[in-house]
Amino acid sequence: MPTPPIVQNVYYDADFPLMSGGAGAWQVYRYQQVRELLFDYATYGNGYMPDNGMLGSNLNQIDPPLHGQLRALISRFFSRGAIAGLEQDIENACRSLLAGCQDKTVDVARDFAFPLTATVICEVLGISSGTEIMKVNNWAKAIVTAGYVEGGLAQAAVAQQEMAGLFMQLLQSRAAEPRADLLSALALAEVGADALAPAAKIGTCMTILLAGYETTANLITSAVHQLSVDHQLQATIRQSPAIIPNFLQEVLRLYPSIVSMYRIARKDVVLEGQLIKAGDIINGWISTANRDPELFAEPDKLDLDRHNSSQALSFGYGIHHCIGAALARTQARIALEVLLRESTRVMPGDGEPVRTPSLITPGFQTLPITL
Repeated sequence: MPTPPIVQNVYYDADFPLMSGGAGAWQVYRYQQVRELLFDYATYGNGYMPDNGMLGSNLNQIDPPLHGQLRALISRFFSRGAIAGLEQDIENACRSLLAGCQDKTVDVARDFAFPLTATVICEVLGISSGTEIMKVNNWAKAIVTAGYVEGGLAQAAVAQQEMAGLFMQLLQSRAAEPRADLLSALALAEVGADALAPAAKIGTCMTILLAGYETTANLITSAVHQLSVDHQLQATIRQSPAIIPNFLQEVLRLYPSIVSMYRIARKDVVLEGQLIKAGDIINGWISTANRDPELFAEPDKLDLDRHNSSQALSFGYGIHHCIGAALARTQARIALEVLLRESTRVMPGDGEPVRTPSLITPGFQTLPITL
């Protein structure tokens, strides 16, 4: 299906709701323009969140030079070696969550994807308390739906306060008694000769938790949903599980966990003939850029042999490319391998799936699947 004309040109939508409250943003759809929006931090800055919340002080909201210094502090926890060390734990968690689910209808979102990703990202951070892990879902849902549901901003503010309180306590504990985890690295972090600001430490912890939980779960549920509605595709992947990474690349392209990303204009700039003023919010649509027919032939087709699926912008682009992208792919791959190995079928279950009411991460909140 060709892209409708309305999505091919940059325009200003005064009613577009912002996650941080308020409304109004420029809308950008084409692949080249969205990629430039994500890449050129000198023109399109990342500090679009208000300063009155901890999420305004985190890895994704900070531009160079601090961004590079902060990213370097935590990158080792998302390295190939670190991820390889998690693979057995991920597989064990998948098998435990699916135990006893054969020949039953299960909610793959609520009972599999979200518990799995919460457990894994909490392990990376260094959070082991089951009680704290259980809170992650409520916090994440409150924050990603802020601005899109009635009372959402107030709920998100409470969630941020609770998360900040947890991480403040954990960071203080790690500063006194460091461990070999990400929380300890941030607790003791220095930038130059100075300690990293507490708000940046807490904000980065919150962002890693939310991104590692919500978006990875969305990838898993989108992949399972595709298998459930396309029996030939499912049969092909069951016969050749080695192509699961190719399948996931196409799922990421067609159904990105984050469908759009904000930037703020650092200076006046003309984009496709439109004058964007310094301080304006710009929304780049990942979901349409990933289906731009100028780059992707038959863009709406899930093609396991597509040669350029990796050019999709689902994990961002440039210096703010998702630091946990490899971990997300690994979790999703193992989740599908175990799910297909432990089941004889993956079919839609009774009841309609429910999506998260968000213009940023509209993934599945519930996804009934019969195994």
